[in-house]
Amino acid sequence: MACQKAIIKSKGRLNLAINFLINNSKPKSPKSTKISLKESFIICRRNKKKNQAVAILIATETDFVTKTDSFKKLANIILEVALFGKNKKDILKYKISKKFPLFQIVNYFSHQIFKEYIELKQIVFLEAPFINFYIHHSCKKAALVGFSNYIPNLEQISKNLAIQLVCNTSCPNFHQFLLDKKVTSKVLTSLN
Repeated sequence: MACQKAIIKSKGRLNLAINFLINNSKPKSPKSTKISLKESFIICRRNKKKNQAVAILIATETDFVTKTDSFKKLANIILEVALFGKNKKDILKYKISKKFPLFQIVNYFSHQIFKEYIELKQIVFLEAPFINFYIHHSCKKAALVGFSNYIPNLEQISKNLAIQLVCNTSCPNFHQFLLDKKVTSKVLTSLN
């Protein structure tokens, strides 16, 4: 229905219809309607140089949303943008194709595609000369691990360390650990 209305309003011009849909999609805020965000999903990415990484906790009403291809596409868009930002505000204001701020795209997906509220709850950045990460198979826990010096087999060592941090911690939230002065890690656990 919304797509048909957008095409009618834009007189058949597809670019204007897309603009109309994005600009007019406003999901209900969970604060105003008492929607509870019971599920959460963690996504991570590091840049090609392997010296910056980001972990994002996305909260949703149900876990069904996180299993869709549309959600995976949205998560990839968010991760690509997040590597360019330094805080949540910058990321949400970043314009995709120099046109649409990320928050409008998230709102569009939330309101028009998923039909339920989603929110970027937490975003954690890590920068070091070498970074690796691990996401638990449940997508409810993740760890970012940064090293100040490169050593042989660091790719595997860092992955194993991240796995151990995820599997052997009961951290209620993001925590930063300093292991020696050469390793920095951040662990993220979800809301549930």
